[in-house]
Amino acid sequence: MEIAEHIRKLAAQSRYHFTLHATQRCLERGLTLQAVISALASHVEVIEDYPNDPRGHSCLVLTFEAGQRDRPLHVNVGLSDPDRIVIIAVYCPALSEWESDYKTRKKGGN
Repeated sequence: MEIAEHIRKLAAQSRYHFTLHATQRCLERGLTLQAVISALASHVEVIEDYPNDPRGHSCLVLTFEAGQRDRPLHVNVGLSDPDRIVIIAVYCPALSEWESDYKTRKKGGN
C-alpha cells in the first residue's frame, strides 16, 4: 500500500497519536487536532520520505485544512507502527521557505 493511502486510511479510522510537540504547535497555530486528522483523512501528498530516520520511518506530507479559510499544512508523520500514525509536527509552510506549490523547498531554505 502506498504511504499516502496508508496515512489517509489510518487517519479515517482514528488510528493515530499526537505527540505533545504536535499538540502544542496546533494550539499555538489555532488548529484543532480534529482539523488536522480530517485533512489527513481526505488529502495527503508525501513530499519528503525519511525511511532511514534513526527515530523510525517518517515522512513530511502536504495536506490542506478545509473550512472558512483553506490553508496548506505540512505534517510530519511517524510510520514505524503499521497500525497507527504518529503526528510528530504540524505547521503552515511559509512561502519564504517553500515554492508556491508547498512541495518544493526553496534553495537556501531549511
